[in-house]
Amino acid sequence: MKYTFPCYHRKKIGKALMVIGFLGLGNQVFSAENLASNGLFKPFSVQDTILTDSISPLDTISGLIRKSKTPWHDTSPSRDTLYVVDLQKSPYVSVQQYLKGNIAGLYVQENNGEPGTIQHMLLRGISSPIFSNRDLAATQPTVYVNGMPLTQRHPYVYDIKQHDVNPIGSANNMLSGVDMNNILSVEIIKDPARLAQLGPLAANGAIWIQTNDAVNTRNNPEKVTLQTSYGVVTPPTTIRPTNATYEHGFRKQFYDAYNLPFGVDQQPPYLQDPSDVNYYGNANWPTTYYKLAQQYDAYASLRGGGENASLLFTVASNKNSGIADSTQFTKHNLNFFVTMQPVKNFWMDAMIAGTLTSRKRNKNQRDRYAETEYYTDFTYPLAPAAHSNFLTLYDESDDMNTINYINGYLKLRYDKDQWKVGAELLYDHNVDTRHIFWPSTLMESVSYISDFWGINRRIVVRGYAGYHFTFNTDHTLGLQLETNYNADLHRYNYTRAYDGTNDKYKTTGSGGYRTYNFVDKEQSRLVSSGFNIDYQYKDYLSLLAVMKYDGYSGIQPDQRWLFTPAFSARWNLKNQFDIDDNQVSDLSLSLSWARIGRLLGSDRFALGPNYTANNMSWENQWAMPSYNSFATLSRPYASGWSSYGIGWPYADKLNLGVATSLFQNRLHVHVDLYNNDDKDMLMAMPVPQEYGYSVQYLSGMHVNNKGVDVTLQGVILNNPDRFKWTTSWNLNYNKNTLKALPESRDELVIGNRKLKVGYGIDQFWVLENQGIYQNDIPAGMAMEGLIFQEGDAKWNDINQDNQINDDDKVMKGHALPRWTGGTNNHFTYKQFDFNFHLFFALGHHALNTYDARRYGFSDMDEQNTVSSLREIFFWQNTQQKDDYPIYHPESEINSYREDQDLFLENGTYLKLRSVSVGYTFDSNRIKEKKSDLYVYLVANNLWTLSNFSAGDPELVDFNGYYTGYHFQIPFSMSVGLRYKF
Repeated sequence: MKYTFPCYHRKKIGKALMVIGFLGLGNQVFSAENLASNGLFKPFSVQDTILTDSISPLDTISGLIRKSKTPWHDTSPSRDTLYVVDLQKSPYVSVQQYLKGNIAGLYVQENNGEPGTIQHMLLRGISSPIFSNRDLAATQPTVYVNGMPLTQRHPYVYDIKQHDVNPIGSANNMLSGVDMNNILSVEIIKDPARLAQLGPLAANGAIWIQTNDAVNTRNNPEKVTLQTSYGVVTPPTTIRPTNATYEHGFRKQFYDAYNLPFGVDQQPPYLQDPSDVNYYGNANWPTTYYKLAQQYDAYASLRGGGENASLLFTVASNKNSGIADSTQFTKHNLNFFVTMQPVKNFWMDAMIAGTLTSRKRNKNQRDRYAETEYYTDFTYPLAPAAHSNFLTLYDESDDMNTINYINGYLKLRYDKDQWKVGAELLYDHNVDTRHIFWPSTLMESVSYISDFWGINRRIVVRGYAGYHFTFNTDHTLGLQLETNYNADLHRYNYTRAYDGTNDKYKTTGSGGYRTYNFVDKEQSRLVSSGFNIDYQYKDYLSLLAVMKYDGYSGIQPDQRWLFTPAFSARWNLKNQFDIDDNQVSDLSLSLSWARIGRLLGSDRFALGPNYTANNMSWENQWAMPSYNSFATLSRPYASGWSSYGIGWPYADKLNLGVATSLFQNRLHVHVDLYNNDDKDMLMAMPVPQEYGYSVQYLSGMHVNNKGVDVTLQGVILNNPDRFKWTTSWNLNYNKNTLKALPESRDELVIGNRKLKVGYGIDQFWVLENQGIYQNDIPAGMAMEGLIFQEGDAKWNDINQDNQINDDDKVMKGHALPRWTGGTNNHFTYKQFDFNFHLFFALGHHALNTYDARRYGFSDMDEQNTVSSLREIFFWQNTQQKDDYPIYHPESEINSYREDQDLFLENGTYLKLRSVSVGYTFDSNRIKEKKSDLYVYLVANNLWTLSNFSAGDPELVDFNGYYTGYHFQIPFSMSVGLRYKF
């Protein structure tokens, strides 16, 4: 009997094996009897895996051959697969962009089209409430590259900023340092038992990336790979620029509706003079703001060596461009891999990689003033007819943003008979830098310099030893002891300097600047030791037990260690009941449960009550204080009190999965039901004002996420010589619920958000708008002591007390989608291929604060804050929604306040993300030698279907607020080729 498998790389695996998928060498035919003796295959799980070959994902799920004495255990129930080779055609520069819309349960927030900016991922919901950018760090899955958990920037980079806009430093996407062209596979690990094996770093899930290296490319026939692409991004064609004439008319309608005068006294200064050509002239700002931009990508690899030693060298360069403000992101990668077998059964693998990244940022005023925290007069916005004059002010400025990476590993492994022993040293280090000089002409005679230097470093030492017992042909038992030691270091130096004597001085070394210095440093240690028991009964039952102890320096000493068990089981019904292959190719059930410790985002909680050095300045003014030149300390009144008794937060995860393959492996269906409980989490709780502290940190918050992941993969048409169509679909439904708060509280108000037990933690807290008061105002109806009048907003008085306040707000909508999913479809005809990718999100809402501030111009005119700034893109007609009530423009009640459902919109969208077409030249016709030449054309971000009035609902902030600040994700088109020989 014979089976067809796409090949992978050479590795002995015993007399038989379970084949889930192989990649890389093309399809070859082998008999079941000689699979092991030839030693040609390594089993490769495609559960939640993105594959890197041009074959169909279903070609990689080739069936079950399970007669081996060597136990094989797979605890990952999901089977999401797609082509990395198709993703590598698109100009994606970050891990998040690769995964968006491709994996069931993984939601990617790419809310900014500016290249190289920070993006976020959420795997199966959010584990804790998100009120700020800092909170997002506690919800991100960990990305592993070749087994190394990548370090990320520490959330303390948000701590000393008044405005939650950007972190200090470059604000580059730290996951854009990965060489996308060298990725072999990406696996999304959601199974609880597998996450437990990875430990607390994987409490939010894990993204497991395997790159091409000296091991998995050792037997590839090609020694050289060249890949390059060139493309353009195009500016939007729907911009409708306006000038002061349009703004004047927009405001006038409010005054006309109430027969009010609209003269000079009712207008801001920039609207008062119709002869001012800067404001009333030709609004030509789009010609200098938006530009057609070029981008490119280039990659080369060289492989060499033989059976006992081999190497791989890769180099890549990439430029990604934005459509506005001349923004761009560049990246250069260099990787070197080597593997060798100095003695029999002993292998050594090593890698060293370096990456240089640089970003040219936007020129938004909000970002600039949030950095300087020095405000000028915002009365006059940028003029729509004089944008080019504004840009000349940047001619003498500097804004350099870089992150440089170096990482590597040394892995030693000994594999003989039933023994497996190994030791690994892994290293990840990055340096984040930013240098700013803004001349005095930008800020009313005050110049500004900022320098940031920060490092993030992680060292991992790992060891393991395992032995497999074979009792007979039916029973196998595997035992493994492992230990991991993680050492993290985060440190920065940050300098801000103001008001130099002359703009020719662009550093703080001279120029008489007023200088303010900030430093911070945090270290943490994580030790995990575990014992794994893996039992296999015949070819249909497998069990796994994981018992671990985790110790973390960020936890208080008396609670520093946590026992975290995990269990999983898989039952192959097809094999046990010998179901006919023609009917069912695979049918299995899986169950997995684990308890995983969660890490705290700061080392301050390990100390219990503590003192701080940064709470002795003016409110919201972080500084290094002193008294008469002596360093000072104070209690943490502003940052909050932390007491004793803060222990490990942890997650209890449960997953039930069913997988089946039908019609001779032409249809694969996988369904996961999951329930995640995150318990004993830390929360900032209010305290009586007389204590002096802003908040107190207490344990006891409990958040639940439950849902379902569905993955479908099918071969619709299958004629290898003519036309073939394969399709894959992923779908997720997730519901989050707050189960408990510290001190058994039922609700908690933080700013404009409310947490209430039994409700979602991503819900909005808003007033219910019921229109406008005419002459139907109830007697005594008031808000904060102000009596409602004709023309004011009408809100639902929930408790019927004739007072509109927080008691009348309701929990409504969700900032995160309940449903997410996508589909990839791959067509081949002879040597042509065609692919398209759709993805969607639904069941969520967006609070349109952009419209709230635009319609509430009376209130905005009286402010001089970052939120009241009017950028150059303020001068455009974006009013797709024109059914807002026209409220009284001079009422003391702010009828256009943001926290009302008047501005709450449906955020559902469907997007056509990419379309590509390619052609593979016949290798026999290329110089009559074995080679591979492939050319392609790809277009990205082609089409969006949504009812969101402001355009693209993906450009919404993490909290569900739409501010209008983020760049559109641009349409791009690229042509490229890949050549292997």
